[in-house]
Amino acid sequence: MHDDGIGPDAYDALIDERTALVSACHGWYVNGFVQDVARVAARARAAGALSFVDAYQTLGAVPVNVRDLGVDFLAAGTLKFLMGVSGIAFLYVRPEIVESLRPTATGWFGRVDPFAFDAETLDWSPNASRFDAGTPAVVNAYIARAGMAIIHDVNPASIRAWHEVLARRMIDGGRARGLVLHGTDDVSQKTATTAFVVPDSHAVEAAMRARGVLPSARGPVIRLAPHFYTTLDDVDCALDTLADVIRAR
Repeated sequence: MHDDGIGPDAYDALIDERTALVSACHGWYVNGFVQDVARVAARARAAGALSFVDAYQTLGAVPVNVRDLGVDFLAAGTLKFLMGVSGIAFLYVRPEIVESLRPTATGWFGRVDPFAFDAETLDWSPNASRFDAGTPAVVNAYIARAGMAIIHDVNPASIRAWHEVLARRMIDGGRARGLVLHGTDDVSQKTATTAFVVPDSHAVEAAMRARGVLPSARGPVIRLAPHFYTTLDDVDCALDTLADVIRAR
């Protein structure tokens, strides 16, 4: 991983006939870089390996079609761009491989008939629910459902288009204010999440929060992650605040 992201051929030399599973993030949590996971999945399959994609940083921000991507597994949670809360995550498993997989850890919802309460039979659901474990966080699930309904109504494609506008404003506005960008400036290869290199990111985060702007400190950077409801004025305000805080240090 370089500051600009991951090159499309970075996996080629790392995947061979010994590889069982290739794990890749769809979007990088630090600066929003979106990598070509369809290419990664194709390369893995050509080598006889399975592909696992973490889409936590992209679902709700980027339209995702698991069939088009060709991935074997895709996991995400609802806390970030899906407008949910912590405690709810989900896993997609390519239907064609479900029967060939046997969980090493299981729970009552992974059974063929969970409500049979048959503690003496070890069987698995015929679909991806065989990977379920215990009882989900029910209240959190209702919140997650409401959040996903909002994303569905707004439309992921429309969200993606606005995110590109926000990302462009963030990148260009940061440069105009003398901020140091971390990651690519190609908005087609990233989410709206944008990061800037700062001294003592945790101190900068605290100072910005005290002024009403809510960034995230991630290692050497401050991460700004707007969403579909964010305005260009919001972006300008966040950038002005970040620049002022850095100057004051």
